[in-house]
Amino acid sequence: MIVASTMMFARIVAAAAVVYPPLVPRLLLPMGAMALVGMAQVVRALILARRAGRKEASSDDLLKNPFELRSAVVFGLLFAGVTLVAKAARATLGDAALYGAAIVAGATDVDAITLSTATQAKDGLPLATAATAIVIASLSNTAIKAGIAFASGGRSFGQRVGFAYLLVGVAGVVVVVVQLL
Repeated sequence: MIVASTMMFARIVAAAAVVYPPLVPRLLLPMGAMALVGMAQVVRALILARRAGRKEASSDDLLKNPFELRSAVVFGLLFAGVTLVAKAARATLGDAALYGAAIVAGATDVDAITLSTATQAKDGLPLATAATAIVIASLSNTAIKAGIAFASGGRSFGQRVGFAYLLVGVAGVVVVVVQLL
């Protein structure tokens, strides 16, 4: 679970690079910090599992083909909806509304808000605002995954995953705050 979440940070940077490469430098530090802390937590979990004499279960059965037509249509609709809501919110309520949209969109999917925000950056949204929104979406997504870990894996598993995600989130927040100063 933590490995997949850690890979999300690299995927976000790659998606932003495809849409608007000038956004990448603003994302590298927070996404890199979160990925680094995430990988450190993976190593920590592997060491603890090895000491306990357990092997973690594979999650291969949870993987789905992202090229299925239904998945593509759902993603397209989600992307269009997120883009519309984010642009409308920012136009009427300013950057704070974009950040709110990032929280809501990130709770379900970071790809749509990443692509939407990168497109808005291409159209003139300040890079700092775009990067902050994308980091907020990734933090929202990470928080939801921590909740899923508690709900599906029980208290002990949820606490371990939640602690790892907390450290990942703190790393991202610290870097964003430092960048904004």
